[in-house]
Amino acid sequence: MGVPPRQPQRGPGSTLAVQRPSHPQHSLSQQYLSTSASPVRNPDAPNDPADVPPAAAQGRHHAATPRRGGSKLRLELSNDWSSDLQSATESPHILTPSRGHVMSMPDAMDTDKPSPALSRASQQESNNPPMPMPKRRPMPSEKPEPKPYTVEVPADAPRFVSIHKQDIPNRDPFSKGLHTGHADFFPWSGQHHEDEWSAEAIQKGTWDRGTQNETASARLAVLPALRQKTGINAMSTIFMGVMNQRRFRGQILAPSTFKPPPRVTLTDTKREVWLKDLANPTISLRRLSRTIPHGIRGRTLLDQCLNKNVPTERAVWLAKCVGANEIRAFKRKGAGGAFVMGGEVKWVRDWTVFVEQFVEATVSAFGEPDWKVRMTYAIRLATNLYSEHLLDRDHYLDWIASGLETSPQSRMPMWILIAQITWADLVRSRKHGRRLVYTLLGHLNTIHNDPDGDILIQLSSQLTSLLGTLLTNNPESFLSPTLWPQHQEALRAFLPPDAVAVQGAFQRVNARNARLLVANTTSPPAGRQHLVKLLDSAIQGQNEQDLSAKCLAVVDDRVELVKAVVEWATSAHRPGLAKTYVAARLVKAWSTLDVSATSVIVDTLGSIHPRDKRRKKAVFHLVAELVRSGLFSVSRYMQWLIARGGLHDAAEIDADDGPCASRLLVELPIHCLSKSQRAQRCNILRRAGHYSTLDEACDISNALRCVDDTLGIAPHLGNADAHRKCLPLRKLLRRVSNSSKAVQTSIGAHLCDAFTRDLLGKVDSVVTLSIFNSVRAVLETTHDFFTLSQIVKSCSATLDIRVLAACADTINSHMEVFLSLGTADALFDAFTGRLKSMNREQGVVARPLLVALSSLAQRLPQREAIAKQLSRELAQSDRSSAIDACSPVSDSMAMQAQNGESEVSEQIDKLLASGNTVDAPTMNRLFRNIIPKVEAGWAKSDGSRRVFASLLSRLRVFDAQHFDKLMADWVSHIGTLKHRPLLSELFPLLVNLGCLSISIMLHTANAGSPAAEQAPANSGSPPSGSAVYLQELLRLVVMKLPKGSCLDSVEAYRFEIQQKSARSERPKALLSLIRNALAEYAAIRSLAPERDSLLDDGACKDGLVETLRYLTLGSDSQRTFTRSIS
Repeated sequence: MGVPPRQPQRGPGSTLAVQRPSHPQHSLSQQYLSTSASPVRNPDAPNDPADVPPAAAQGRHHAATPRRGGSKLRLELSNDWSSDLQSATESPHILTPSRGHVMSMPDAMDTDKPSPALSRASQQESNNPPMPMPKRRPMPSEKPEPKPYTVEVPADAPRFVSIHKQDIPNRDPFSKGLHTGHADFFPWSGQHHEDEWSAEAIQKGTWDRGTQNETASARLAVLPALRQKTGINAMSTIFMGVMNQRRFRGQILAPSTFKPPPRVTLTDTKREVWLKDLANPTISLRRLSRTIPHGIRGRTLLDQCLNKNVPTERAVWLAKCVGANEIRAFKRKGAGGAFVMGGEVKWVRDWTVFVEQFVEATVSAFGEPDWKVRMTYAIRLATNLYSEHLLDRDHYLDWIASGLETSPQSRMPMWILIAQITWADLVRSRKHGRRLVYTLLGHLNTIHNDPDGDILIQLSSQLTSLLGTLLTNNPESFLSPTLWPQHQEALRAFLPPDAVAVQGAFQRVNARNARLLVANTTSPPAGRQHLVKLLDSAIQGQNEQDLSAKCLAVVDDRVELVKAVVEWATSAHRPGLAKTYVAARLVKAWSTLDVSATSVIVDTLGSIHPRDKRRKKAVFHLVAELVRSGLFSVSRYMQWLIARGGLHDAAEIDADDGPCASRLLVELPIHCLSKSQRAQRCNILRRAGHYSTLDEACDISNALRCVDDTLGIAPHLGNADAHRKCLPLRKLLRRVSNSSKAVQTSIGAHLCDAFTRDLLGKVDSVVTLSIFNSVRAVLETTHDFFTLSQIVKSCSATLDIRVLAACADTINSHMEVFLSLGTADALFDAFTGRLKSMNREQGVVARPLLVALSSLAQRLPQREAIAKQLSRELAQSDRSSAIDACSPVSDSMAMQAQNGESEVSEQIDKLLASGNTVDAPTMNRLFRNIIPKVEAGWAKSDGSRRVFASLLSRLRVFDAQHFDKLMADWVSHIGTLKHRPLLSELFPLLVNLGCLSISIMLHTANAGSPAAEQAPANSGSPPSGSAVYLQELLRLVVMKLPKGSCLDSVEAYRFEIQQKSARSERPKALLSLIRNALAEYAAIRSLAPERDSLLDDGACKDGLVETLRYLTLGSDSQRTFTRSIS
């Protein structure tokens, strides 16, 4: 424990550091104090050993050596700093600069020969290590310097990656700051390009200028190249340029310098050595990448990697190098772009096939001793190649799905393992996902039907687990209506009943497949669709002469053909009654083909719901027409009904809720049945609640007497009774409408027998027109248009012009039905002949008949020439007659003279007599004189409106085009009036007289519909005038005129013809009116929900629905327009 000899004193210098003890000699407290992080130095505390004199330092060295058994911490705490401070004050060498620098840590560590004290201290420290002391807190600065303000960038601000691009000459100065910092966050620094103010920057701001090639179209560059033979090469060049620009703007610093290692031909020995080096992980790939042995490719490459146990990463590297060389061979000089692309695709496909064969061969060799290791390596290598996108993924996934499908049950777990590796990609695509799901379901179904399925309980559990996961996560893969019914029971049997989520997913998938399942698991054939189009064209006014042959050419199966026609004729989605006569006409044409319509109809009866009144009436009507023609076997129907058990309850023949199959027995036309059929019918009906056929016969007899009395033909038939009360026609029609089809057909047969030429000869002309109108109303109510056509044919020989005109109007009103019956053309020719003969005999144009035939010819198909001729004759007749004898104007001339309006009538008569044309100003003046009188008569609801409306119709003869423009402006003005009478009090009269057309009404309404905001918001005043103009106009077009309108029965019937023609001639305008009227209706109901509107009427709703059914059968463009407004 002796003190080492004192070293001689030396002057201040750098050599003093060698004589001073090193840092580890310091005490524990000195070590911590000397490394204090305080930036302020306290001159009163000797924290640095350099500030202590040598004597003090030497004393401290001795004090730092602890005694045996003593505490080092106690020795350090007992060290008195006051003596050290006193010695330091008396020393003349204190705080010299040389001593302040020589004892720094690096210099102390450079001492080659430590002192004995250092050795002893090191020994002591190794025996008794120092105890750590806490660091002293840094003393606060008396004058802290302020921290400069810096902008803090938000942590979530997106940042562009700095790529340190070299500056490109002639670059846009406004883009040199891109990709250098945070996105759109550049605080002012004076160095950013946004801080450089210039006139252009101030005016236009900072932006990236787009080149002209980027903004212009590529058509001028692409199309000329495509027209040349070298178009593919040109397109390749263009797209390569695009890719280069994309790569440049995609921050690729330099073009890729990668070159695949060259392949050289080596001997077998050197090749084996190279492969062994490749399998050795200690040999770097840099040395191996100099050359690659030639001949290692395809399946050989994979087998070599497997046999040499090459690490997977190195095997993938070798595959990449070989593949790059193979693809590089396709890009040799002179090869076209198509050849290169096709070669690359072919190589990738072949390489994928090699990998698939490699895996299959390895997995199948399960008899080898190291099969598990080889199988694991093969699957791992294939998975790495797949994840590196070195395979054709679609082909690889198809291979996995095919392996699952064709795999036996013994290898299913292995294929499931392979599939689970690419499970996410398999279920991501609907194509592979559905195939995977139904492959697993097929194997599960096989196990379910296997009597030894208990042996495969592990496989079934694995399949059930996978399918349960797929049900929950990928239910869309189970959607296959054709395959699902085959596997749903097996899946339901294996799913755990307590798994709520899986069971719920199963129910949803099952319901979805049930909704997608088409009836009979097959969709209707294309021929059936074409057949429906042909049938629809027949009820749209198109006269198909060879419709029967066309239908036979579409569908080969005759039974299916008749079934389709019957279903079409009884469909609730086909409007009108023409479909019934089309079907009856076709069945009659096919009666020679040994096809029984009775069996087809009987099979159809069971599919009709008892409450579907519309279809039931269609079936009764079709059967009645077939029974009339002898095409429906009533005996076979009754035999079928008896075979089903007959009738036992009155509810089975109820008119409202009775089944169609049993109620048809009541609706059969009795007058067409034989005595035996009537007796058999009576026996069957007697069992159904004691139905009495005698009461039925009495009802029919009473109905016939009421019809005779109401029509006024009872005296001429010899069954008149003066004491019998006559029913009004409207009440009679209501009762006939509520009667059964048996009563209605009996009335039609009775009228057909009674309304003959002999009857027409017994009555005068006025009574004849009245009787014809009543008979027509009754037959239209019973929907017996076959009888109506026979009566119209009988009336064609009459001499009464008004009856002939009424007959022409009848054909025009029911154009589709008469075309379906095949009698429209014959009747039109008959009435045209009657018009010519009457003109020759009487020398005067029969204007009522000419007007009716002119309107009829415009709607008949293939009658355009005669329609133009009749229109010219009608115009010439109007111009040649100053005052039409049949016009209502002649009856009101005295009223004109009394009202002082004869001046306008005389001017028109002079213009008509002179034959001069009227210029626009003159017509405007006359129109302005007449229209106020028409409006005044409209407001009074008197006969003056008819007088002045007749003047307007005569004024239209001079210039119809200009007159229609004036009427369109006036109708638009009427639509804006807030207070006015009802439109039904004037517009039908104007339409009937020919001075206003429905097309003008539709187009003016759609051109500028009144605003919905005009409807009153208060509930006290009901909306009227312009607020309900569109609704009122829609009712006028789709509904029959109310009773007591401004028209008589003949004029009202002709207005109905105009309504029906609007559905076929102006479908788009009518649809627009429906849309606008519904919008107006919705706006009014939103303001006053409790008040009934004009469209709330039940008759209006029925007419609107029927109109929409007609419009839906239009052309494809009309159907598209219908969907657009719905």
